Amino acid sequence: MSEITFDIAHATVLDPNHYTSEQVADESFLLNQASLSFNNLFSQIKALPHDTNNRLVLPKPVIQLPRENHIPIEEPKTRWEQFKLNKGIKTQKKDKKVFDEASGEWRLRYGYKRGNKPVKDWLIEVPNGVYEDPFEKRDKKKKESVNEQLKRERRNKKRAERAKIDSMATSVTSRGNYKTDQIKDALKVASYPGSSASMNQFNKLPNKPTIYEEGSKIPKIIDRNVGKNKKGK
Repeated sequence: MSEITFDIAHATVLDPNHYTSEQVADESFLLNQASLSFNNLFSQIKALPHDTNNRLVLPKPVIQLPRENHIPIEEPKTRWEQFKLNKGIKTQKKDKKVFDEASGEWRLRYGYKRGNKPVKDWLIEVPNGVYEDPFEKRDKKKKESVNEQLKRERRNKKRAERAKIDSMATSVTSRGNYKTDQIKDALKVASYPGSSASMNQFNKLPNKPTIYEEGSKIPKIIDRNVGKNKKGK
């Protein structure tokens, strides 16, 4: 029998021996061979040398596996990276929070309500006879401005939704003289309460009637007389 070989880098045992069909069909024989191969492989791994960090040093692989991509090329270091490497400079990651001396609290280094924020108007002149905190008044005015902006955004959103419904009604009436019931049906479909997001974005709902013909941007007209017999017939 030929000796088995090991590819320790890939943790593989190579057995060149030929086995009969009876041996291959015998499960106990296969388990015994696998157990012997594993024990031999483990013994080979234990005999490998160790580095300074008590890690095994694997030998070069016996089987050359193909690569999908080429070996990555190491990018050349910049002058600053090379300077840091020569001087042994290590970049320390800054903490997310800093101690704010003014408030005595730990706050974020950057962003909203950050710590040690430089005050733009650190000095505010107060007229005689006025007993109020000018800084509190400034913060209150800023909050009111933000609330007014939110109100304007909500008002613009409602106006945009109404404008869309009006434009649909205009496109319906501009196609010709239609009956009042037909126009009401088209407006009912256009004003269907299906909005579930902001900025006039609509989610598609199941079994929702549509106002457009397939492949067209022109609203369709719902004719109530379709399928009905005319009078006198």
